Amino acid sequence: MEMMQNHDDAEREYQTACDLEYRALMGNISMPDWELCNELDQHRSRKAALFMITLASFVITGLVGTVMILPSNED
Repeated sequence: MEMMQNHDDAEREYQTACDLEYRALMGNISMPDWELCNELDQHRSRKAALFMITLASFVITGLVGTVMILPSNED
């Protein structure tokens, strides 16, 4: 859950600082700092990748655990 929250926070931070449509909707029509936007985009990408890896490992662990508890068909 913490990984998902970290990803959401990074996404929200990028959106408020760099997304032109979001900024226009909020009434902020100034140009964003593109260096900061690049850093936030990299941070957002890292958080997304970390979340996806965590999610994938959770699913794989669940599948392996399910397979291990199923009875084997040895005759």
